[in-house]
Amino acid sequence: MGPLVLRLFSSLQVALAALLVLVTMVAGVTGCASAKPPASAAGNASVSAAAAASYWPALNGMNAKLAADIRQLRSARTPASVSSAVAVAEADVYLDFYRLVGTSPPSGLQAAQDALVVALRDFRGDLTSTGSAADANQVCAGSSALEMLSSSAGAAQLRSAEAQLRSAEAQMAQVDPTAEASFLPAATAFTHRRLANGALVKQAAHSGLGQLTVHNNNDQDAVVSLVVRGRDAATMALYVRARSSATTTGVPDGAYQVYYTTGADWDRSEHLFTRYCDFEKLNKTIHLTTGVTNYAAQQITLNSVLAGNVTASRVPADKFPAS
Repeated sequence: MGPLVLRLFSSLQVALAALLVLVTMVAGVTGCASAKPPASAAGNASVSAAAAASYWPALNGMNAKLAADIRQLRSARTPASVSSAVAVAEADVYLDFYRLVGTSPPSGLQAAQDALVVALRDFRGDLTSTGSAADANQVCAGSSALEMLSSSAGAAQLRSAEAQLRSAEAQMAQVDPTAEASFLPAATAFTHRRLANGALVKQAAHSGLGQLTVHNNNDQDAVVSLVVRGRDAATMALYVRARSSATTTGVPDGAYQVYYTTGADWDRSEHLFTRYCDFEKLNKTIHLTTGVTNYAAQQITLNSVLAGNVTASRVPADKFPAS
């Protein structure tokens, strides 16, 4: 009996030992399985860091390109150049919209990117509206185009989306040290600048004895320019407010073609109306000839008058003489 019991006890020990080895192996496998998440998290962090490394430079590149478009728009001086600059910006926003739609942002930035995508879509619509306003001569210079754009709903959405993006970026400690300022100008209301009635926009280089009176029967202010035939710049130019008359003296002798522009918001540095601009010339040359003791006087009435004998023709903005 003794050997048999001993043998049985030995067999039990072996079985227990085998079971212990099996449990240890299972625990090892389970331990490996539980160790996988940290390794996966590290992998995810690596992927997120790689995504961030390419994501922020891509956004900065889009921003820099649109900033250049805005600078080009700011320099526009005619409705046609405004329309052209807006079309370029619109095309770039359109491309950026689709690039972002197909881009996976770093982890945690998806909501901010979605807001940016929607804002770009709506801002593109605002650009389209601005281009249409330029085509209708309602927006005539880059300054007024930017006033229109900067106060648009799409611009407000872009500012909000940019703030959301930067906030998420900061919370994730992914701040991009090379981040550029927004391409958007600050929100600016339309300006309504005017000169005093009768102000000289340009004074003649040499004074004469001639006198010019202008009656502006339009609902918009006007600037009337006297241009010697064959020249591309005015000898003198007079500002006449809407529904007003003004007289200037000291006009040199000469045969003049009369050009005039009407509109709203006179930019005195650029010598142009920034909104609702129109450009025309009278289809008649006026002559001022004075003697030693006498002076010549001319009167001009702007807009149609009953029984009038002088007509006017439209002039492209880029062909209007400088004042």
